[in-house]
Amino acid sequence: MLKEQLKKMGIFEFFSNDMPNPLFIWKLKDDPNRKWTLYDLSDALHVEGWQVPAYTMPKAMEGVIIMRVVVRQGTGFDLADLLMEDIKRCVNQLDALKEPTNSALMWAKKEPQKPRGFNHSR
Repeated sequence: MLKEQLKKMGIFEFFSNDMPNPLFIWKLKDDPNRKWTLYDLSDALHVEGWQVPAYTMPKAMEGVIIMRVVVRQGTGFDLADLLMEDIKRCVNQLDALKEPTNSALMWAKKEPQKPRGFNHSR
């Protein structure tokens, strides 16, 4: 259900369709007009109380920012619906930005960014 709703948004590309639930990993589809990154979405969701990490991949793929959600066993539809509502609201707010975020500016310049709470390379 969650993965299907994320797909319907049309802006995410899933890393693998073979990945079993409850793990979902995605990246943003390329859009040169987008003024934000998944780091910004992760930060916005954190403000809402969610821990949805965004991070770059290890050395061979460090040019890719991904997000992941691990859904714990027993998580109900109500909680999944709340997460989707918050993702959609945060994406809409980010899409309304007139200027790029610092994260987007740094990403465009290929400047390293500090990990935000989670780093896969540790």
